[in-house]
Amino acid sequence: MLFRSGLVPYEARNPWQEFDRFFGDFASSAVSTAVPAIDAVETGDGYLLKMDVPGVPASDIQISVEGDTVYVAGERKAESEEKKDNYVRRERSLGKFSRTVTLPYQIDNGKVEAKVKDGVLTLTLPKREADKPRRIDIKAN
Repeated sequence: MLFRSGLVPYEARNPWQEFDRFFGDFASSAVSTAVPAIDAVETGDGYLLKMDVPGVPASDIQISVEGDTVYVAGERKAESEEKKDNYVRRERSLGKFSRTVTLPYQIDNGKVEAKVKDGVLTLTLPKREADKPRRIDIKAN
């Protein structure tokens, strides 16, 4: 069978080869940004949010909390000595990132705590007092 213009019929194509070629070309010509992975756990008093931020110093991370929404933004910058290197493969993303998480309850903004250790940002997000469960005593007549 003859093919015009170098086109290959669909049945003869290897979709994974095309996928690898496309993204290989894309990755070699551009620096991509990635959304950091998170874990969110509800505790008795609030939430614990952990986000992967390897190589990002605390000074390059901004956090804001409004109502039930947590917004985290930052930037992973290139190391200065990387400019002289000739990369064969580059998979660690650089650039700005952000993540917005909406929780089921309002957060007490005044009691939020944040720390970065070993490339993990940990946020302690206490619930507002009005949203915490409370025991109701029954009065006897």
